[in-house]
Amino acid sequence: MSDEKVIINFIEKIYQQYCRNVNLWNKNELSNYNLRSKQVKHIMNDVNKIEFSKEEDIFDFEFINLLKLYNSHLGVFTLTLEFGLDANKFEYGQRIKADNSIFSKLATYRTTEKHQYGRLALNKCINDLFGLRIIVNNEKIEYNIIEEYCNEHSPKLRFINSTKDGYKAYHVYFKIDNYNFPWELQIWEKRYEKSNRISHAKHKQEYIKWESIIKKIQEVE
Repeated sequence: MSDEKVIINFIEKIYQQYCRNVNLWNKNELSNYNLRSKQVKHIMNDVNKIEFSKEEDIFDFEFINLLKLYNSHLGVFTLTLEFGLDANKFEYGQRIKADNSIFSKLATYRTTEKHQYGRLALNKCINDLFGLRIIVNNEKIEYNIIEEYCNEHSPKLRFINSTKDGYKAYHVYFKIDNYNFPWELQIWEKRYEKSNRISHAKHKQEYIKWESIIKKIQEVE
């Protein structure tokens, strides 16, 4: 088994373990939201068309609380995650998506034609609450082998060529059912690291205006 397949297999096991843990303490709340049938517009109003003064005017408050609890639990669970990767072959990073970034992404999906004004499933938008990244150093990546492995384990694993607009990478999404949030693994090649980071910074600019709006609302509260 290739190194990348070993990593994917390990993450999948960790993800499944986390989902089992989360379901023990949050099963009732999670069952209210089928992430495939629920759309962004169902949990967020169009902020371009309404007057608002607090978060409840914009978001489904129950869903936002669920996200915050999920992230809090995720922080504890992943604190001691160890992958034991060969530092000569891989660089590794992980992050939990910050609340303001989640809200800003939801707002962008809800208010742009590109994202059908929120008529997209929640699991298409909130698919990276926990994100992992491996950067492969000077090694040839057998993407076809990784894709074949993910296809064999579909729909729990999904392999996507995410290359566009100067960003060159492949993503793997981990899913157990429609009631648990997916995780995301980004696979980068070292030679594209600089351009990928520039692309990420540009992409983040889309969310900045919503971050400032939401921050003002939170200050009022």
